[in-house]
Amino acid sequence: MFGFEKGSKLLEFAIQLTRENCLRFETCGVMTGAGPDFLTAAVSYFDDPDVVFVHKQHTIQGPVTNQTVTHHDFDATWLCDGGLCDGVKEGVKELGNQNE
Repeated sequence: MFGFEKGSKLLEFAIQLTRENCLRFETCGVMTGAGPDFLTAAVSYFDDPDVVFVHKQHTIQGPVTNQTVTHHDFDATWLCDGGLCDGVKEGVKELGNQNE
């Protein structure tokens, strides 16, 4: 799991490296050119002291404690009766309209 602030220079850097890696070296797959290893390398090269890493025991794995930063139970709350809930459908449709 990872997250970036709006306008993140680190994310922009990682995306540019991923694009270059795909176009120049034809390694475009998730595990071969744009996955966890590649993102880890981008973070290392970016070398920003403000980047914070949180151990997985404080996020999605492990029990919820007073040290937990976030927790996800993966209960698929966006699904209603086997399909997307109305609010989610509207949000997806709105995102699609923004790209037109």
